[in-house]
Amino acid sequence: MPTLARRAPLILFPLDWPRRVLAACRIRPSRPVAKNSAFAHRSIVLSGLIIYVAVQIFLPLRHLLYRGGVEWTWAEHRFSWRMFLVSYASDAHFYVTDPNTGQSTAIDLSDFLTPRQAPNMGYLPDLPLQFAHYLAAVMPRKGLKPLLVQARIFVSINGRRPVLYLNPIADLAAEQRTLGRPSWLLRNDEPLPPPEKRYLLEEILASP
Repeated sequence: MPTLARRAPLILFPLDWPRRVLAACRIRPSRPVAKNSAFAHRSIVLSGLIIYVAVQIFLPLRHLLYRGGVEWTWAEHRFSWRMFLVSYASDAHFYVTDPNTGQSTAIDLSDFLTPRQAPNMGYLPDLPLQFAHYLAAVMPRKGLKPLLVQARIFVSINGRRPVLYLNPIADLAAEQRTLGRPSWLLRNDEPLPPPEKRYLLEEILASP
């Protein structure tokens, strides 16, 4: 139930909370001198309600501003009114390069991530980005130039053919989080194959 509680916090509020909000909007001043104050109070409450409702309506629809569905890139998956509609599998490989020496190292994810964390590298784009920044901070280097971190992540959505999730030549350690879709996040236009031709996790892990 933690997912339900996280995405539907209003069920934890008192049952009469809508009546309390409406009552606050219908405040009647007991004295004429308080009329302006009561009007200002109602305006503030109504403005807050309008902003809250607008956020609840438009935030889940923000993926419509971009080409492609939210199920392909997951960039707008949070607060998108979509639950248990997509199954995915991913295979992630990270590489750290020291520009001071030119030496590259393939990262063993089990040295840094738990078996539950590793598959999530293809779940949301900010997860591999955070991991890349972490690798750039903890891996040793020989010189003043910062480390470069690149990733090859293959993702399969609902049994589709695995495709690259991120730009494999992008230096994730030099990228920052953005409000929109990051430029290094690739589109996935792979069509949905018939059930008998859909990929299994074992086939995805065997992809080059």
